[in-house]
Amino acid sequence: MNINEFIAYCQEGHSISPEQPELLNLLHQCDCNTQRFTMKLNNNFHTQDEIVDLFS
Repeated sequence: MNINEFIAYCQEGHSISPEQPELLNLLHQCDCNTQRFTMKLNNNFHTQDEIVDLFS
């Protein structure tokens, strides 16, 4: 399963249990990506167009 499939899986309402290490690894990847994005957004000044681009 790749990250996009994992996101779709979660959006469908499936739960993630400790017995699913592959899914836990993907969850960790999503968490790290979210932290990187948030840091990029919060640690610099961005014009409105740049913010729109970041969310694209």
